[in-house]
Amino acid sequence: MPKRYDYKLTLTPRETQFPEHDRRLKQLEVCALVAGVIAAVVERGLMHVTSVRHWELGFLVIVSMLVMTGSAALRYRWSLTRSSFFRDNRPAIVLVILWTVGFVSILIFGPFLPNWSGQQVERSHAILGLSELLVVLLGLAAIGRVTSRATAGGINPALVLIGTFVALIGIGTALLMLPRSRSEFAPDDEPFGARFRIAVFTSTSASCVTGLTVVPTNEYWSRTGQAVIMGLFQIGGLGIMTCGAFFAVAAGNQLQIRESAALRDLLESNALGDVTRMLRTIVVFTLAAELLGAIAISGLFSNMSAGDQVFYSVFHSVSAFCNAGFSLTDDSFVRFGTRWQVWIVVAALIIAGGLGFAVIYNSFLVAYTRLKRLKRPPLFSLPTARARFTLSSRLILLTTAGLLVFGASPGSTGGGVKTVAFALTILALIATLRGRRHVEFFGRRIPDQQITHALTIISLGVFAIFAAAGLLVLFENRPERFVDHMYEATSAFATVGVSAGVTPGLTPPSQYVIVVTMLLGRVGPLTLLMALHQRADEARYQYPEERIMLG
Repeated sequence: MPKRYDYKLTLTPRETQFPEHDRRLKQLEVCALVAGVIAAVVERGLMHVTSVRHWELGFLVIVSMLVMTGSAALRYRWSLTRSSFFRDNRPAIVLVILWTVGFVSILIFGPFLPNWSGQQVERSHAILGLSELLVVLLGLAAIGRVTSRATAGGINPALVLIGTFVALIGIGTALLMLPRSRSEFAPDDEPFGARFRIAVFTSTSASCVTGLTVVPTNEYWSRTGQAVIMGLFQIGGLGIMTCGAFFAVAAGNQLQIRESAALRDLLESNALGDVTRMLRTIVVFTLAAELLGAIAISGLFSNMSAGDQVFYSVFHSVSAFCNAGFSLTDDSFVRFGTRWQVWIVVAALIIAGGLGFAVIYNSFLVAYTRLKRLKRPPLFSLPTARARFTLSSRLILLTTAGLLVFGASPGSTGGGVKTVAFALTILALIATLRGRRHVEFFGRRIPDQQITHALTIISLGVFAIFAAAGLLVLFENRPERFVDHMYEATSAFATVGVSAGVTPGLTPPSQYVIVVTMLLGRVGPLTLLMALHQRADEARYQYPEERIMLG
């Protein structure tokens, strides 16, 4: 009798009773969310600019929240794994619950709402305001989730990095194009093309933390526009991938291996398990430094009202830490040059932001492990073993001390050619002059591949600057101002923000050249090169070696 085999087919357990319905509800959620966010932004952008109330936009926002709430409730009811459903959708579910509770509370306790500016708040206005706030928060959570999944889905991290900056610039441009973002001193008869160009330039400069401007920030943009600019250089300084990963961790989600690996490379971390701790340290340190900086420099604006004093302090503190270069003063702190808030606090914020998060984190670990009497903070889950300064930290700290007026460090809020690339190039030159085959520093051998990358970064940076300067000379047709145009191109690529004063007067094609140069300088030329060309498989053969004449 032949032997009988029992074959068992293992199926992936379903997460919902109705997979097709669940998929269509997700698609409906995306459409409703996009429509709701656009309607909320447009409604807020037109408010106080025109007396006409666009109730259809407000109605669309409320319908969007109703769709999100109903869809979440249905998908939760159909779910076969409700515990994981809540964990995977925690931010959206929490916001939907808040909206439901707020909606019902406003309907019940509407007559008891407090007065605002001497007027009784109507229920419809309160519901609309709550809906607009939560639909925007849902949109931000969705952006972070999409970024996180793109990184974890095997997409080239360089492409994700560039894509996030392009998306941030696009969102910033759309927000700055809203009428409410322009101040009453902005020209009313400005053509659409000019407004668009100014919005693109300002959004790019803020997102890439450059600081070059074509219009005065304190005159052309309203308080709403200035808040948008501050949000752009805060997110641009930290990086959208960093922000998205942090919010994912804060929401209780675990980073996948691919995502942790990409963030490890982006943040210059040494181990996968170190990424989560590093994310928390980065965000907490950034917010703490900016808050303390805002408090310290608030005395510069003591002659202003309380609201303006707070906004000016926060704006300039964030701008300094992110190396953004934006200022709401006419002379960019020149008249405050002798005040200690400028040459101590602002300078310290700029240096801290330019050092790089990896160096700050490593320095924090070294300081912590050397102070044995301090208790272990549970927030960061820090190691108890004695830490040491990494080779990168030593190289960056020494180079920054010597080149404080020029560059930024890898993983920092700055752009352009990094201090490490410059330092490795110098070390490679020294090693060549000494007849050494490898580059060494502090008793360590630096991999030859990193030396090649550093030389590539320097070469591409120089090429980008000369190409941009050449295009500026070509478009402006003023060869006698080549030095000024080279200065602007270098400032744009290095995301420094200092200017020879020619940027506002450049022709539109030249200003778009500066836009591209700022973006290229922020993401880095090597990152762009990696994005355009997938990494090829390493060859398993070698050609015969033949020496050439070097001169």
